[in-house]
Amino acid sequence: MRKLDPVSTSARSEAADLLYEAARTGVAVAPVRNLIGEKDLEAAYAVQEINTQRALQAGRRCSGRKIGLTSLSV
Repeated sequence: MRKLDPVSTSARSEAADLLYEAARTGVAVAPVRNLIGEKDLEAAYAVQEINTQRALQAGRRCSGRKIGLTSLSV
């Protein structure tokens, strides 16, 4: 099986920038999957972390965390 090249730091930054501006302006952007891929969870979490750090640096605070599913019925 061929291993895919990891998503570059610049692609992650570009995806984070696009999503940040979309959230700031309320204007939708094209899906970022063309930048980071559809199945690269590491890249997706890295993009999320970039924007989380931006929000914290802007004075927002973290008020909760997603910890996963805890109910067997789900």
